[in-house]
Amino acid sequence: MDPHSRKQMLIVYDSVDLHDFGNDVLAKSIRIVNGNMVDDGLSIVRQLRPDVIVCDISASSPNGLSFCERLKSDASTSHIFIILLG
Repeated sequence: MDPHSRKQMLIVYDSVDLHDFGNDVLAKSIRIVNGNMVDDGLSIVRQLRPDVIVCDISASSPNGLSFCERLKSDASTSHIFIILLG
């Protein structure tokens, strides 16, 4: 499978476990982009426009719920699917 034709997923995390899950399990079928802080995640979303975002709701400053609210209130990112993990 051509790596550029795969769907793109952004994982925003504070946990090493979530990072490892993305890289070990999902990377075979989805192009994974990692953001280690929510602020990094927001800039990555604006640049890459991923198909799906997985976010740790306990992520730091701002928290994952606030991150989700920002994305859903912005017309340019409101269509992106978001999976929140606790």
